[in-house]
Amino acid sequence: MADLNLPRLSSPRFVALNPATGRPVSFGTVTFYAAQTTTLRTVYADQAGTVVGPNPATLDAAGSCEVFLSGPYRMVVKDQNGAIVYDADRINSTTRETLADNPGALLAANNLTDLLDPSVARAALGITKQASATDETPGALMAVGAFGLGSTVPEKGTAGALDDVNIPTGWQLVSAANAATVGVPPGAGRGICQTVRGFSFIHQTYYPLETTNSSPWRRTLQGGQWSAWERDYETGSNSSYQSYTRTPGSLNCWHRNAVFEFNSAGSLVFTWNMMKGFSERPQVTVSLDANTGSTLIGVETTALGIIRSRWVDPDTVEVYISRVLGAPNFVAGNQVTAAMLHAVGRPAL
Repeated sequence: MADLNLPRLSSPRFVALNPATGRPVSFGTVTFYAAQTTTLRTVYADQAGTVVGPNPATLDAAGSCEVFLSGPYRMVVKDQNGAIVYDADRINSTTRETLADNPGALLAANNLTDLLDPSVARAALGITKQASATDETPGALMAVGAFGLGSTVPEKGTAGALDDVNIPTGWQLVSAANAATVGVPPGAGRGICQTVRGFSFIHQTYYPLETTNSSPWRRTLQGGQWSAWERDYETGSNSSYQSYTRTPGSLNCWHRNAVFEFNSAGSLVFTWNMMKGFSERPQVTVSLDANTGSTLIGVETTALGIIRSRWVDPDTVEVYISRVLGAPNFVAGNQVTAAMLHAVGRPAL
């Protein structure tokens, strides 16, 4: 320490003032600890750093003392009765010296020697870093690869993990094995979830890792409640001549081989179990086209009247073809085959 030229805590002397009154803390004491600890740290009585000063230091009638520091400190000022007046942390010495004048003093006074060892520097500043790319310790420095940045996306496997209202902003991978439990959209499999936290909301986008339909789902948390997952665009078909397309707020369903059969003397009926459900009664239209195979069995075209439908449940509609007034009654065995149906409306949640 003999080669150092340490700065005073303040120049020409340190004066402790009561923040409540603005008056000097006469005959009080000031105790110096290592920053953010209760471990006493050495102070000096001379600028060369050769004489260790008292710790705690006693304040005079003006509330002052002369003390020289080296590095960051925690400083506790007490009055003459031992009551704490204030507790200040990370108090650092300052120096007017240049690096050329005294490099050792400049480094020590500002604790820059810690930079030679990153772990020591982090400890001196009270900083921790992530133990791994998936370490979720609050306040830790982010490591390369954390939350998918520059590395593999961390996997979520805990039940309900995506539904957690404390889920952090970032990317989360969901494996096929965990898809049924972590909170992905209904029917979705393996995928990647992007979570964005706002001031009073959380927005999630789920990207399925599928080859048949890669359209993402989206949902938002507001007021403590998640909205239903909605897909940007979804389409599908089956072997029963049915198909559908779904976008947020709109659902279209088609049937290309509906068969209407006898229901009563005044109507033929087809019960349509659709691939997707509606949240309200859909609008249904019926098309008959001989070019696509539509045929009438025991029925004349002129006997077919208005179309009406009855919404049974979200994914079931009964569609009726009425008999024109004055036309022969419908009888058992009458059919309209290969009819084309289209239903449009709001999708069920």
